[in-house]
Amino acid sequence: MEFKLMEIESHLEELAWSLDEVVDDLTER
Repeated sequence: MEFKLMEIESHLEELAWSLDEVVDDLTER
């Protein structure tokens, strides 16, 4: 169970990072 939580957490971090990049692209224009 704990391992599953860590896995989900890392996926969320990756998602947040990708979102940050997208927002950066949008605000640059």
